[in-house]
Amino acid sequence: MKKIYFLFFFFAGLFNQAFSQTYCAPTFLNGCFTWNNQYIELDSIVWELGVTDCAISDYTTLSTTLTQDVPMAMTIINGSWCGAGVWIDTNSDGAFDDSENLYHSYQAGDPMTYDIQITVPSTVAAGTYRMRVIAGWGSDCFDPTGTNGYGACGSYQYGSYQDFTIHVVAPSAVASVKEDSSVKVLPNPTQGSFQLNVPSSLVNSNFILTNIVGEVVQSGKVTSLNSRLDVGSLPNGIYIMKFDNKLRNAIRIVKN
Repeated sequence: MKKIYFLFFFFAGLFNQAFSQTYCAPTFLNGCFTWNNQYIELDSIVWELGVTDCAISDYTTLSTTLTQDVPMAMTIINGSWCGAGVWIDTNSDGAFDDSENLYHSYQAGDPMTYDIQITVPSTVAAGTYRMRVIAGWGSDCFDPTGTNGYGACGSYQYGSYQDFTIHVVAPSAVASVKEDSSVKVLPNPTQGSFQLNVPSSLVNSNFILTNIVGEVVQSGKVTSLNSRLDVGSLPNGIYIMKFDNKLRNAIRIVKN
């Protein structure tokens, strides 16, 4: 019989706060008709406007994991001479302070592509946070002397914004994990239940699931090539699954 153990860990409240917080919102007096984010890519976050209403902003079901002090490539494409601004609310107060701005720039173009690097400082605690990406017409989205608006919660003439979810981890939590392509978790990220597919060599092996500080939050035994597991009771975040407590078959699982 599979045994499952759940442990509460000290930063569970931080994960929950990122989603229970009430967030400020920028305004765009003349709308987002052609003044909008059109494409955003950051690791596993891939978002495209397409025919979707450009005024829709909550895409926090899309997430990725960033490691402290490790740059991650990001691409932002927007139209009609819009600048780009990126914030992560690292103190989860719903306000996006100036110190939480990770990028801002304005270049004229239609469309305009910003190929940048995003780096979360080592001073940011491991946890789950909200990221905001703003397209502000004629503005770098950060300069208070601009006439067209600025700030993550500012008043703009034209533009749009989208919010996503970011999981921040310490380098030590993931540096030694080289994921085994023969192990599959579907879907990943998951909101709870997922299918675990393993090669025959791992059938009858024991598994453990640890959080990003190494605490075991679930354990059991793999009895077949395809198993159904559930992490619905765990806080949102990144977890590492190991088999027979070895790293060579490890896989990261994101729960959001």
